[in-house]
Amino acid sequence: REAKREVSLNLGRNSFSVPESYEPPCEKEILLFLPCTKDKPYKSARSHQAIASALHRDSRVHTVTVSGLYGPVPEELEESVEVMQYDYVLSPEAAEQLMFVQDRLVAYLTKYGNAYRGIFAYATSRAYRTVLERAFRKAGLGIILPTNPAERTTKEFLRYENIQELQQTVGPLLTGATFAETQLALTI
Repeated sequence: REAKREVSLNLGRNSFSVPESYEPPCEKEILLFLPCTKDKPYKSARSHQAIASALHRDSRVHTVTVSGLYGPVPEELEESVEVMQYDYVLSPEAAEQLMFVQDRLVAYLTKYGNAYRGIFAYATSRAYRTVLERAFRKAGLGIILPTNPAERTTKEFLRYENIQELQQTVGPLLTGATFAETQLALTI
């Protein structure tokens, strides 16, 4: 039985941000952005569990969740009170919030992008894909997966073919391929 979670109505988009002193764990080689979930902490959500399992729970993968309210939330910060107690879903119509999340993602990529051998996002819903695509384009970093989902909806998130594409794209990096080789394989 799921424990009841307290939700605060006093939290706004500036209630949480990645601290200035933050540094990604040095053993993390692959950055993987995933959309936020209603379940908190995010790592307990069925969708995040499925992705972790697909990547064999490899400790070199650094999961950073894209909160629709706050932007990037590194896995080691996802149990902070502000993250545990908000309830917000990013909407494609919320232009100002999309730009806010995009700007925070670009700032994260600019500051920490060089700390990783590969940068990916796995998202299927329209709002989260849009904000990630824009941030990756602006930062000049990252690959969004699946490359061509049948629909831009959350139901595509757990589709076997999409998860398989994630495994086939990120997997080689975990076994020693370079990021350039992985990008080349995607274009062939």
